[in-house]
Amino acid sequence: MGFTFQFPEEQFLSPTVAEEFSSLFRLRGIPEEERDERRRVSLRDAGLGAQGIEGRSPFTLSLGESRRLALALLSALRPAAAFLDEPTSGLDASGAASARTIVEGLLGRGSTVVMATHDIEFIAGVARSVMILGGGGIVAQGEAGALLSDRALLAAHGYAVPRRRP
Repeated sequence: MGFTFQFPEEQFLSPTVAEEFSSLFRLRGIPEEERDERRRVSLRDAGLGAQGIEGRSPFTLSLGESRRLALALLSALRPAAAFLDEPTSGLDASGAASARTIVEGLLGRGSTVVMATHDIEFIAGVARSVMILGGGGIVAQGEAGALLSDRALLAAHGYAVPRRRP
């Protein structure tokens, strides 16, 4: 199981990005021979591969870089289940595209992905099923295409029908 925090800087523990990966790999028992490739691919998918951030402190990264790093760390784990709290919050279009690449990669490897988000456009692009929460409980749940096409339901909870259709 893996997860990302809503405030990604709260989940970092190491002085450098490279050490974040190393610590995670050690704790999870990832074989040495897989570590470099997993780190490289996950940083690339998160849009951070060409930035040379491995020697930087994760505490000096921008919010967008921090969020994408948290997603890269999660992706490198290849968890059976992933829990994402506001994975696109504060990301520009490029960062959101990187988040989508990570989520699609997780889904493609058979991971179950659970997200809490207000980004209905993002959800419309990746979700198979949706739950709408409100008033302390579940307001509606079902197939993404059906729920995200229900104008009245979405409007009642402050959302518009997404431009992208599931």
